[in-house]
Amino acid sequence: MQSLRSAFSIACAFASVSIAVLPIFGDPSSSTPLFDADPAATFIVERHLVEPAMAPTKPYSVHSFRVPTAAPSGDATNDVIPGRDYVPAGESRGSVVILPIWYGPKEGGLEDVAARYLATRGFRAFVLPMAWQWERQSDGGFPGILSGDLDRTRQAMIQSVKDARRVAALLDRDDGGRGRVGILGISLGGFVGALTFGVAPEFRAGVFALAGAGVSDVLLHPSSETQRVIDDLRRRGVSPDEVRRRCRDFDPATYAKPERGERLLLFAGMFDEVVQPASVERLAKAFGDVTIRWAPGGHITSALFYPDFLESAERHFGRWLAEPTDGAPARAK
Repeated sequence: MQSLRSAFSIACAFASVSIAVLPIFGDPSSSTPLFDADPAATFIVERHLVEPAMAPTKPYSVHSFRVPTAAPSGDATNDVIPGRDYVPAGESRGSVVILPIWYGPKEGGLEDVAARYLATRGFRAFVLPMAWQWERQSDGGFPGILSGDLDRTRQAMIQSVKDARRVAALLDRDDGGRGRVGILGISLGGFVGALTFGVAPEFRAGVFALAGAGVSDVLLHPSSETQRVIDDLRRRGVSPDEVRRRCRDFDPATYAKPERGERLLLFAGMFDEVVQPASVERLAKAFGDVTIRWAPGGHITSALFYPDFLESAERHFGRWLAEPTDGAPARAK
């Protein structure tokens, strides 16, 4: 932590630096110890202006954002959250944490498109790289959040959930504690997002694309996306039964709460070869009353229907993040 504070103090000359003191956020009675964030925390937040607002064509500004992780892994590179913050110039309609696809491009990817779309329509959007993703990779190689090392995979999933909760608390603090925070995830980001939505009542709404239940099923099903993990599991001698057993405690279906189902929207590919339709349907069933919007595409080609996904996401967040806060999670005093 001392080295992290030193790095942040050096940045003071060219960045906006503040001290964040986070109160308890969400309903402390809805506790899931494995994924619980610190009930109160103090740490340094660093922000840089990257793109100024240019109304009326770009009615939002973009900031780089660095804050310590909520669940240190022991790797200094991975233990700093390097997010992108898209802030509307006018009145905010609430905030959305966006979790990326597994190993897509950092610049100009689906997450950036979603963040700009939502920010243009009045939502503050925060793109949060998950553990070992993008700048958080200490070796610059293949993202390590999923690998044949299931202990590391478990740690990375837990860290990613706790980091999402820390960012949500920061966004809510800036919004005056109104509890207007949602979460959006695509592909792997959708799996982590659905897991987060299940354990973190502070997220009032969730929208997830190309994600479902059964992390182990996805890891064990041969595809261009997962073959590297499958090969790694075989080299380590990990049996399919062991994969299923050990993935259970970070599977979204394990923590799904049917009473939250109406606040969740799923977008899926009818011919998805990576996250198969049955996986999406299991997640929808686990959460109860969940709407699934089906696109006639696979895991990659469903991107052709991304505009429909974004429009649906805006409507969903517009409904559930709007005030009054009827049915919102109880807040600690």
